[in-house]
Amino acid sequence: MYKRYFVVSFVFIALLIAGLFLRARLTARDKYQQEFSERYRVFAVTVPTHLNFCGEKAPTHDFEIFERFDRELTINTYFQSQTIFNIKRGSRYFPIIEAILKRNEIPDDFKYVCMIESGLSNVISPSNAVGFWQFIEETGKHYGLHIDEEVDERYDVVKSTEAACKYFKDAYQEFNNWTLTAASYNMGINGVRGALNKQGVNNFYDLFLNSETSRYIMRVLAIKEVYEHPKTYGYYIPSYMRYPPLPVYSEQISGAITDLVAYAIAHKITYKTLKTLNPWLRKNELKNKDTLLYTIYFPQEGAEHLVSDDYGYDEQNDSATMQTDFQEPIILRADSNANTLLLAASTLPDSMVYVEISHFVDRKEDLNEIAKKYHTTVPKIMIWNNLEFTTVPKDKRLLILVRKDLLQGIKLQERRR
Repeated sequence: MYKRYFVVSFVFIALLIAGLFLRARLTARDKYQQEFSERYRVFAVTVPTHLNFCGEKAPTHDFEIFERFDRELTINTYFQSQTIFNIKRGSRYFPIIEAILKRNEIPDDFKYVCMIESGLSNVISPSNAVGFWQFIEETGKHYGLHIDEEVDERYDVVKSTEAACKYFKDAYQEFNNWTLTAASYNMGINGVRGALNKQGVNNFYDLFLNSETSRYIMRVLAIKEVYEHPKTYGYYIPSYMRYPPLPVYSEQISGAITDLVAYAIAHKITYKTLKTLNPWLRKNELKNKDTLLYTIYFPQEGAEHLVSDDYGYDEQNDSATMQTDFQEPIILRADSNANTLLLAASTLPDSMVYVEISHFVDRKEDLNEIAKKYHTTVPKIMIWNNLEFTTVPKDKRLLILVRKDLLQGIKLQERRR
C-alpha cells in the first residue's frame, strides 16, 4: 500500500514540476512576444494624391488607380536596398540621361522609365533585353544601335538613350500622350493601340491590361515620388554617399584595335578600366571591318581617387566640382534671397521646387481640408508648424510648402494683414 502511495505521489510531483517548467517557458515566450509587439513598428506609407507623369495627371480619385499606386509605392519604399542604389546611381547617370532627353525634346520624367527598366545598370533580362534601356536586339538595331559579336551599343548609355528617344518620338506621334508612350515601352506600340481600340477608351488609366503593364506606369510614378522626396519615405542619403558622375574624356576612332589590353596600357590605364568605361566593347579586340566611327572613354587624371580616405565619395569634389550633383528640393521663401534661389531653382524640375505660402484657418476648417486643398498631408502640416494637435483655432496662420508644379491648380487665399 505504501509502495502504491509512493508511486502516485511521485507521479503527481513529477507532473507538477513539468507543469511549472512548461508555464515558465510559456511565460518567457509571452514576455518576448509582448516586447516584440511594443518595440517593432512597420508604418504604412502616406499616399500622395498629386501624381503626374510628364504633367499628365493620374486620377487618384479612382480607387483602383489609388490602390495600384499604393502597392508600388509601398514596395519601393520597403525595398530599401534597391531604392538606395537607385538614388545613388541616379546622381551619376541622370545628368547624362537628362541632357539627352532635353536635347530630343522628351520630358524629363522618362528618366524614371530607365530606372525601373534596369536600376541604371547594364543588366540582361531573361528575354535577352540588354542595357540601361533593355533593348532586345531587333528593336535596338531598328533604332540605330550597332550590335554584333564585338560591339553592342545597347551597353552604351549615351547611344542607347538616344535610341530610346527615337522610340518615344515614334510612340508619341502615334498616341499624342506621354503616359501611353511610356506604357508602350513595356507593351509595344501595337499592343497599346490594339487595347485602346478593343476597349473603346483613349487613355492608359481606363485600360484593363496585363499585370505587368498595369503595374508599369505605377512603378514609374512610385520611383519618381521616392527619388524626388527621399526623406519623406525615410531615405537619408547625403550627397557625399551618392555616386558622382565619372570625370572622363573621349577619343574617336574609325580604325581597328587588334589588342585592347595593349591599347589600354598605351593610354596608361588598365584593361579593367577600359572595359568598365566602355562596356559596349564585347571582345578583347575591335576589328571594325566597316570602319565605323566609335567614341571611347578614358578616365581623367585623378578619377581613380574619387573615394575619400574617410568614407564614401569625396564630399569636396561632390559639392564643389561636380556640376551635375544631385540636389535636394529648394524652398522659395518670402524672406530669402530671391535671385539666388531662383537661379538655383532654374536647374531643377518644378516638382523639386517648393513655394512657402501662408494659410489662415477659416471657421470650421480642419487640417484634413487644408491638406487636401494644397495636395499635402496632415502630418507634414503639423511638422512644418510644430503642432501637437490636429485642431487649430480660427485665423491661425499656417506655413504650407506647395510644389511649384501644383501651384497653378490651387486657389490661394487673398493676402491678409
